[in-house]
Amino acid sequence: MITSVVILGTGNVAWHLAGKLSAAEIRTTVFGRSNADRNEFSGMPHVNYALVEDGIRDDATIYLLCVNDDSIAEVAEKINLDSSNNQVMAHTSGTAASSVLGDKCRNRGTFWPVQTLKRKVETKCGTIPVVITAETMMAQTWLIALAQRIHSPFTITNDATKRKLHLAAVIANNFTNHLLALTHQYCKAEEADFNILRPLILETVLKSQDLDPGIVQTGPAVRGDEKTMQAHMELLEDHPELAELYRMMSNSILKMYHEDNWRI
Repeated sequence: MITSVVILGTGNVAWHLAGKLSAAEIRTTVFGRSNADRNEFSGMPHVNYALVEDGIRDDATIYLLCVNDDSIAEVAEKINLDSSNNQVMAHTSGTAASSVLGDKCRNRGTFWPVQTLKRKVETKCGTIPVVITAETMMAQTWLIALAQRIHSPFTITNDATKRKLHLAAVIANNFTNHLLALTHQYCKAEEADFNILRPLILETVLKSQDLDPGIVQTGPAVRGDEKTMQAHMELLEDHPELAELYRMMSNSILKMYHEDNWRI
């Protein structure tokens, strides 16, 4: 049984996981470097906040390192565990292997939340799926138990596949959101109402949940409508960054759907 969890870090992932652990009534201690972050976790039942400099408790069942990739090894060194104990140490990076945790704990793994997370912004779908990797069966068992306690769908994989999934997640989420941000800026600059596009954006995302996105592609590029694409390029003369992205994306669609391989 998971009796307690330690979270190292106070950022986006730490905040959301602490909230899930709080809802599951799991005793949790969040360790940070500054008292400035204490208030971010103060309203969570079953969650305590402590400073790393005061010493990290050594009696938790699971230790989750929710820090950036470059800091994982350094933070892991601050945790003093008895290597013979049946405790688990995992980080939440989508790219780093569990081996970066060093040899402070034999039951090492990763617990990567496959979700776009922002501190103090609740997830719209309410679900945080996780990808789990583990070096021992005990690590895998405890991390699966953790996912189940916080009602997170989980997938077991290896470090190599996890890295590929992380790349796919960046393209699917971060790049898509950036395109939407640029579109929002364009609409604001051109005095067009971005809100009109929201049902279209939602429909696009919903279709991707159960259909191959390649099958439902629409627009001038998939139709090979050269006149419309050229007209769009003219409208983007004052928006060179967006124009370059429009050209690149349109050419990619043309390559996928048209054997003659022409370009704009």
